[in-house]
Amino acid sequence: MKQKTVNIDNFDIIKEVIFNKQELNTISKFILKKEDYIKSLGPSIYNGTSKDSLTGRYNVYNFLNSEIGALLKNKIFKFLLKNKINLPASIQCWANTFRNGEGISLHSHCDPNDYTKFKCLNIFIKGDPNIGTYFIINKKPVKHISKPGEIMLFNSDLKHYVPKNLNNDIRISIALDVYERILLKDNVRFYHWIQ
Repeated sequence: MKQKTVNIDNFDIIKEVIFNKQELNTISKFILKKEDYIKSLGPSIYNGTSKDSLTGRYNVYNFLNSEIGALLKNKIFKFLLKNKINLPASIQCWANTFRNGEGISLHSHCDPNDYTKFKCLNIFIKGDPNIGTYFIINKKPVKHISKPGEIMLFNSDLKHYVPKNLNNDIRISIALDVYERILLKDNVRFYHWIQ
């Protein structure tokens, strides 16, 4: 599939559709089936979305270690290798489910008090593509219309948000943080890609 790089000043966003319709159906069904179980593993610790969000459990479950892990790794790792990710890597992988009235507020994945930079990925799985993801470029929001199965690679300091879902179709996405050249200790939160 054709890969596209969008260059906006100092920001590079690499995009490519990597999952087909059947794979997306498998992934979305699995995420919804596991949602309540994942929520039972610990409290929601992220305030930028709904009070009891799947997003807020990003630290207690890694989808790369799940029953759909092989499917995810096959497609995502090929994309990462093509884009010269350095191994070994520690990868955090969680899902987001935004129902009517839910979205995620403006944020970046890196801690503003910690200057460790890493790579982020976002994969749109299901829902209204017109909700989109907004990236802050030159202090202005730039809307990206989501495409099912599309993965986006960007730097951890790039601010972005997803506005509230205004319909009844659940918006499902997967997010990943990739820490290159390091194996972080938390084996629940991080998948260790050594290859």
